Amino acid sequence: MILKRLEAVSFAALSGIAVDFGPSVTVVVGPNESGKSTLFAALRHSILTPTRQTPTTYRNTVERYAPRPDSTSAEAVLEFAIDAADDRPAVVRRRWGEAAVDELSAAGSVISGEAVQERINAALPVAPGTFAGVFLVDQAQLDRTIDQFSGRPETLEEIVSLLRRATSASDGVSAERFTRALDEQIEAVFAHWDIERDRPEKGRGIENPWARGVGALLGAYYDLERARADLREATRAEDELAAAASALADAEATTLRIESFVTEHRSAAAGLARSVEMDRQIESLRTDLESVRGAVRRWPVAVDELARADADAERLGAQVHELEVAYSQAGAARDRAERMQTYRAIRAARDEVAAAQAGFDAVPPVADDAVATLQRVESQLADAKATLTTGDLSVTVSSQTAGNRVTVTTDSEPPRELDPTQPVSLRASRHVQVDIDGVSIIVDNGARPYAELVAEYQALEQQLTDAAAGYGIATSALAAERVAERASRDADLRAATRRLAAVAGEHDFDALEAEFATDGSADPHTTAPASERDIAQQLGTRRQELGEATARRDQLHREVDALAQRYGDQDALEDRLVRLKSDLDALKAERADAAALPEGFASGEEFIDRYRTMEGELPAARTAHADARVRHAASLAALGEVSSESCRAVVTDAQARLASVRRRADTLLRLRRVVEEVRAEEQDDPLTSLVDLFAGYLAELSATTYTASWGDGGAPVAFARSDRPELHYRFLSQGTRDIVALAFRLALAEAALGSGVPAPLVLDDPFVDLDPERRVAAAAAIARYARTRQVVFMTCHPDHADLFPDAHRAPIGSFTR
Repeated sequence: MILKRLEAVSFAALSGIAVDFGPSVTVVVGPNESGKSTLFAALRHSILTPTRQTPTTYRNTVERYAPRPDSTSAEAVLEFAIDAADDRPAVVRRRWGEAAVDELSAAGSVISGEAVQERINAALPVAPGTFAGVFLVDQAQLDRTIDQFSGRPETLEEIVSLLRRATSASDGVSAERFTRALDEQIEAVFAHWDIERDRPEKGRGIENPWARGVGALLGAYYDLERARADLREATRAEDELAAAASALADAEATTLRIESFVTEHRSAAAGLARSVEMDRQIESLRTDLESVRGAVRRWPVAVDELARADADAERLGAQVHELEVAYSQAGAARDRAERMQTYRAIRAARDEVAAAQAGFDAVPPVADDAVATLQRVESQLADAKATLTTGDLSVTVSSQTAGNRVTVTTDSEPPRELDPTQPVSLRASRHVQVDIDGVSIIVDNGARPYAELVAEYQALEQQLTDAAAGYGIATSALAAERVAERASRDADLRAATRRLAAVAGEHDFDALEAEFATDGSADPHTTAPASERDIAQQLGTRRQELGEATARRDQLHREVDALAQRYGDQDALEDRLVRLKSDLDALKAERADAAALPEGFASGEEFIDRYRTMEGELPAARTAHADARVRHAASLAALGEVSSESCRAVVTDAQARLASVRRRADTLLRLRRVVEEVRAEEQDDPLTSLVDLFAGYLAELSATTYTASWGDGGAPVAFARSDRPELHYRFLSQGTRDIVALAFRLALAEAALGSGVPAPLVLDDPFVDLDPERRVAAAAAIARYARTRQVVFMTCHPDHADLFPDAHRAPIGSFTR
């Protein structure tokens, strides 16, 4: 499959965007958010994703690329050829979502449905899953390459199968003979050339060339380097001559300009120098005159203000003293009022304690065991009564014979006779006895005799009476009430005592009582604290005014003293004012006759400064002019016989020869790789060619000899350099992981294409984490891979795109250069 053109008809944010692909490297370049990743997704789904899908599959694959908010489908059109000789590309049109379309037009016929994907799969060199894993590489997937293929042995098995099928016809020529002849040609071309590093062996460039056994490639390389050295030397000599000529012209112009200025303004400079000095003197006299005038005006005013300031300070000082005395008196009155309040509060608290003590004493105490004893006896008496009265006996007595004698005794009552002719119902609490002519019937509801229970009950009643008389209180309930009341009075007494302690604090009540007992009618608020606050406020204001008045007085004292120290007295000051005015008038008259100021200058000082600067620069300008003449003559003498233009033509020829030799060299290397692939069929391990391809790409991309350890899954997992210990792939730096992954991708792709079926390798920004040196090496490896294969390189970095100067360029967004 060779890509020709992709159009995102309506795919995510892309609409009507088309990209044409070249046969070798196509660089799709554009800024971030210009649509490169979306274009990558459109290409991937155009090749691998049928439009007939379940709703779940559609949501998980293509639905997010349906333009929002209105569209319910995404659409793309892909043109591709089966091989390089196919001049009539196939066109596949796919619309996912509503109104799905899956059509492929090729050779004048149109197919649709599931046959479209079958036709596309037939154009792929490997199975669709392997194609997606090997040939479609987005940026996020790159550094997961090793882990990805380590966990997918089926992909490597498919590539191994392709390697086994790689063949080459030799027309009866033995592999050994053909290989030997090929090696001789390669040696003739690559003698003393380091193929892995693509440079002379041991780095011996034109400064230290190989003298013998130079191959065609190295010879062409040396010829180009010599031509470039000659071009650099010729260019350097011509540049130096041009620079020397420019410097000479600049030095001549500078010297002429300075000489003309100095000559033209010499006389004016002499006259204006005196004028500048007089201007300085005039300005100084004016400054002194203004200062003296100000002093003349200020001196008498300051003396008058000083007298007033002295009076204000004296007056405010007296007021402050009066307020301080009043404040002290107010404070004493406030303190006495506070002591009076404290005395009254303590006295009230003491009265409260006395009242609480009297209340407590008014409740007689109750013996500690009174309540318990009374409660115990009352409880026992209640139990005895309950036992005595518990239950009722009911007996009905009747006789069938009228002559029988019936006697009945109930509880503790005496016996009585009953009329035997009449039935009698008897009731008793505990005891019934019926006697009928020698027959005695006794009914008793308790084990203890009734008389004993009665005696016990009467004894408990007496015990309760004795206990009440002994404690002086009738019942346990009354005793409990008295205990509770006495406890309440005790709590009141304790609370009053605590309040007294809190009010009294550290105060001496006896002293306070001695002070205020005879003055009980005195009002503690006679001198209100508010009066003290007013006095304090007035005192603060007066003190502030006194401070300001004192500062003002001191300032005026210093001002008057300074005037007297500088000028003596006011008469001397006025004499100095007259002298300054006279001197200034005389100097102004002299200045009016001075030299005129040249045009272009704002003041005489500016002109004099400029003139003196130019005059000082003239010797250096003349010296620089002479030195420039010497350098120009030396550059002219050093100019070579051959011009840079001639050298550039020689470089062009040498580049063309080197390019021709490189093409031949690449052909020989590719031929040797084909031979090695054919011979590798005879080896037990078909992965040998993949290992060799990977080693070659890794060395080329890294400019360092890495050795790789391959895991059981058929992918390299650990790497080592001669100067570093072996590290697992995951512990390499990000940039190194990227070049390892890119080398493995290129090796896999080249191995997979050994069957001869073409396929595009699509790389999305693989250079992001590479340093400049590795980017150049990686670009060279990709360009070499793409000499016979198709590569699509997507990037948002214009400098990455510029590493492929001969590539077909497909700009997206604003990067169009």
